Amino acid sequence: MIVQPIDIRPSIDGIMDIKNTFKITTINVSGLNTTLKQEQVLNYMKINKISCLIVTETKLQTASAKMIYKDYKDITTWWSCDDDNHFSTGVGIIMNNDYAKYVIKKDIIEGRALKLTLLLKGKIRFTIIAIYNFSNNSYKDEILEFYTKLEEILTTEKKLKAQIVCIGDFNASYDTAIAQQKANRKIFWKDYIFQILKKNIMIDINLP
Repeated sequence: MIVQPIDIRPSIDGIMDIKNTFKITTINVSGLNTTLKQEQVLNYMKINKISCLIVTETKLQTASAKMIYKDYKDITTWWSCDDDNHFSTGVGIIMNNDYAKYVIKKDIIEGRALKLTLLLKGKIRFTIIAIYNFSNNSYKDEILEFYTKLEEILTTEKKLKAQIVCIGDFNASYDTAIAQQKANRKIFWKDYIFQILKKNIMIDINLP
């Protein structure tokens, strides 16, 4: 997970008047088309007390995504689908309604990214960008176009003084990119996503 160097712990005069920590994580579900898998995802959230879960590689089409979890009253979901290529795409955000009520805007990059904007107490703009990057490097033009769109989003959010979390499957090698930088070598084109994030003052907070 990549974030700006900020403290997002809730407090009365800070981000939220909610007395528990905002816990956000991501999981690659390799398809979310069965009832069993859908129930397992919710159980995972409950057991680990996750407030916001990003699910990648959902392999869902728009029509089916709209039906998932529609009868659950304590969560809200958002989906980014590519109906023409759904077997290798898809991003979703599942959020506890204690936090979902703060969402004011949704933007998508079809099948690859989903951005939620929350307006929190204290007029704090909090942006979650969920990503599922291409795993196949043969889509170079599409990947670079995706990076351009991502950079535009980050630039816009920075101008709006948003606090940003960028999370998901980048399908690129952070360790390799860092090693190449330290050796003063040109990084692999697909790893450029980390240059974009660094340029926008994002830091890696992946936990072991």
